[in-house]
Amino acid sequence: MDIELSAFTLSCWLVQHLSSQQEGFPIPKAFWRKDVLDLLSDIKDIVDKEKEIKIISGYRSVVYNELLISQGRNVSRNTLHLQGLAIDFSIEGVSNKGLSRIAKSFSAGGVGKYPEFVHIDVGRVRYW
Repeated sequence: MDIELSAFTLSCWLVQHLSSQQEGFPIPKAFWRKDVLDLLSDIKDIVDKEKEIKIISGYRSVVYNELLISQGRNVSRNTLHLQGLAIDFSIEGVSNKGLSRIAKSFSAGGVGKYPEFVHIDVGRVRYW
């Protein structure tokens, strides 16, 4: 597992990405849990260490999550994104079906397959 470099790179990008996506919404200092980053890194290692991960959604503040709900977005009020325990992502050139299958093989939490991305979290094990 190459978590040191990938987590550092990902964390730097996330700070920048989340700040631009949630302008005006507070992002706590410890907004990301290492266990979900470890899971993402493990998935990436199986797929291809050189491929770029596209993060669709990571940590969300309650205020930002409510904004998404008010805009008609299909997000849960009780999502693990609010605790920094979930990531929605895709990897270019890798099918979401394949990513979902790999994520499920870890039995580390929830895995959801959507047309544009795969959701992973480190909550209870469940699939959709």
